[in-house]
Amino acid sequence: MASTDTKTALIPSEWSFLLTGGVALENKNPNPASVWLSDKSWDELCRCGDLGGVFSGIAKHLSGSSDLWKAFYSSKNPQNEKLPAPWEDKLTTFQKTIVMRCLRPDKVIPLVKEFVDQYMAQ
Repeated sequence: MASTDTKTALIPSEWSFLLTGGVALENKNPNPASVWLSDKSWDELCRCGDLGGVFSGIAKHLSGSSDLWKAFYSSKNPQNEKLPAPWEDKLTTFQKTIVMRCLRPDKVIPLVKEFVDQYMAQ
């Protein structure tokens, strides 16, 4: 998931989402991958999509490409894997950290370290 994209300014709504997971409201979108994805993670991914911009359509993409996302989710070290296309190329390292927070919060710290390392290297 490495990319050198830290020159891009952080967007306040994205920073807030990384810290909080967004405001939890009732999610009217049923979890299409409930066999492997928790409702909490699905709800957060839907809220991530609600941020708009580059995240628009991410929940719909998971719905239509569940097998690709399951492979990413099930990886022992998903922080070292590429996100399903087109998300790997669309998102900055920071934005990928947001997606990781939704799907695998246990793997956020390695991506935060990567982001800080990239930022400090500049």
